[in-house]
Order: sequence, then structure tokens, then C-alpha cells
Amino acid sequence: MPLRRIFLRVILLALALAAAAGVLGVLTQSWSGMWRIVGTMITTAVAAALMLAASRPVDRPNSRPAALLAMALILAEFLLTLLLIWGLANALGGRSEEEVAVTLFDIAVAGLPAVFFLRVLMTRAGRVPAVVGLVLCTACFAALLCATWMPDTWRHDDTWWATGWSIGALALVLPSCLVKSLPARPWTVARSIGAGAACVAFAMALVGIWKNLHSGGEALAIVATVPVLVAHANLLLLARLTPGQQWVRLATIAVTVAMFALLDYMAVTHEDPEFGQRLAAAAGICSACGSIAIVVLARINRRMDAGVSFAPKDLTTITVLCPACQKKQSLPLGEPFTHCANCKLLISVRVQEPRCPNCDYLLYMLQSDRCPECGTPLGAEKGPGYPSGAATISSANA
Repeated sequence: MPLRRIFLRVILLALALAAAAGVLGVLTQSWSGMWRIVGTMITTAVAAALMLAASRPVDRPNSRPAALLAMALILAEFLLTLLLIWGLANALGGRSEEEVAVTLFDIAVAGLPAVFFLRVLMTRAGRVPAVVGLVLCTACFAALLCATWMPDTWRHDDTWWATGWSIGALALVLPSCLVKSLPARPWTVARSIGAGAACVAFAMALVGIWKNLHSGGEALAIVATVPVLVAHANLLLLARLTPGQQWVRLATIAVTVAMFALLDYMAVTHEDPEFGQRLAAAAGICSACGSIAIVVLARINRRMDAGVSFAPKDLTTITVLCPACQKKQSLPLGEPFTHCANCKLLISVRVQEPRCPNCDYLLYMLQSDRCPECGTPLGAEKGPGYPSGAATISSANA
């Protein structure tokens, strides 16, 4: 039986038990405990909905580890929430409700990026950044747990909290610098510089946190700017844009550089002129809007690629039989419609390069039965971009 069906049955059983407990509680419990029953039912319903969404990719080999981790996180959050609802936080070694509530936050902060990195780990191009991200997410979660559960005498004020947030920031920036976007050697060197600067900035931050230093923030700001800019530009370069859309990417990178240059200048000179603040804020708004626009454009281009047929450059004609008069003839590719030379029936011919449905890797002339990029089995399912069924023909009356 597929794993998803098993999980769905477990979810239905949990909902049935929650409903039974709710009815029994309404009939037997006092009104003071009704909020616990209502909270349990709402929590169960939300957890069931999240489990349902997370279980969708669990039967696919490439996405199964990430889906299982997401389901484990949902289960942990669900159980901890039940402890808070029923006042059983002391069952966790005498912990307070505040510590359990903060633990919920710690799991979400470190767990959600870990699910993403675990999914990226299944692709060949993202293995190194994903491994680095998973290690850093684990370290971030450990530091946040130390900040939450350690005795007050061991916490050193907010030292563990600052350490956890520093590791979390590194988990976002460092893998973004390591992702391979442009193969050009100069940009490879730039990515290496960004990754190195990220490690240096993290080391400076740790020294400042644990030695309780209150100076040197200007140098840290300048060093940290380099990996942030490289990571931002590197992620933008991953988006597939048309030649006419390239200016959006260049303009977004430019305003981002301008924003951080203004912020670093004000940090070094200790001057905060109102005009400079307004200019930096305007550049930040343009950078955010431009980044979102690039994501939207890349998504639109991907959908258009899925619906538009692209023929390999070495294919210019196709030989077909007219479905009306059965005349054999060669028709040109790339035309919206052409007509039969004999009966004038309008014919539309589409030929598309086959691509992996999982990672969009080009599969043209591939002899293997698996995608060389992500390992997805090919030929078992059919759809746009699959090797079987890459050519389609439609006709209409003239």
C-alpha cells in the first residue's frame, strides 16, 4: 500500500478520535474545560490538513525524505501544542509553558529550511549547498534549544540566542553563495569570495558575541555585506529570463548594491542624514520589488515553456499523413498552422524538446531510462516534455 494512503488513514482515524473525544467532553466535562476540548479539535484539524499537504510527495523517491521530515515536524509541533493546551508542560522534565512555546518556535525556525535543503539534496547541482545548509540548520536548532532549555546560570544572558541567530543567518547566506548559477570563471571566483566572506563574518560575530565586544561593528557590517550581495545576485541569476527581461535582473542587483553601499557608508561615518536614510529605504523597496518581479517572471516563463513547443535546432520539417486524405507530405516546424497540399486541411504540428518533469533537465537524445541530473525514472508517466509523446499533431477544417 502506498505510504500516502497509510498516512491518510491515520489522519482519518485521528479526526474520528478527536470528534469522539469532543462529543464525550461536551456531554461529561464542565464548561471550564470546554476550551481545552475545542482547542484539541482545532489543533487536530489543522495538523491533519498540514499532514495531508505534506504527504502528497511522499510516494516519490526524490521528495520522500523531505516529505517525511516535514511530517515529523508537524507531528512534533502537534504534540507540543497538545501539552500546552492540557497544561502538561511539566511532563517534559519540569519545563514551563513558556519554554515549550518557545520550543515550538525553535522547531519551525530550524525545521522549515531543513525541509527545503533536504529536497534540494536530491538534485545533483544542489548537493553541496544542501549538505552545508542541513548541517547549519542542525547547529542552529541545537543553539536555540540551549538558549531555551538551559538553566539561567548557564545561558550567559542572550549569548546562545545570538549564536543561534548567527548560525541561522549563515545557513541562509552560505548555501546561496555555493549554488552554481553562471559557469563563467569570474563568477565562480566571486561565489568563492562570497562564501569565504560569509565564514569570516560569522567568525567575527561569534567572537563579538562570546567576548561581549561592543566595538568593531563597522568592520563586521562591511564584511557581511559581501556575502549577502553575492548570495542575492547568485539566486537572481538562477531565474530563467528572456533576453528582454534581463534588464530587470541587472537593475535589481544594481539597486541592491547601492542600498548596501549607503548603509555601510552611514555605519562607517556614523552619520545618518535624513536624505541618505530615505535613499537607502527607496533602494531597499526597489530591490525587494525587483526580486519578487524576477520570481514572478521566472514562474511565468516556466509555465509558458511547458505550454509552448520548442523544437531542436536541427529539426526543421516533419513527415506526416494527412488525417483527412491520407496524403504523405513534409510540413515545416515552427509555424502556428499549415495546410495539407491536397485537401487544404489546416494542420498544426508541435515538436518539443523532452525535459525531466522533476528538474527540467534536457533529455534530448538521451539513451538512459533515468534523468542524469536528479535520477527520476523516465517513461513511466507522460506529460509535457517527456521523451514519449514529444510530438503532437492537431487539425482543423479549412
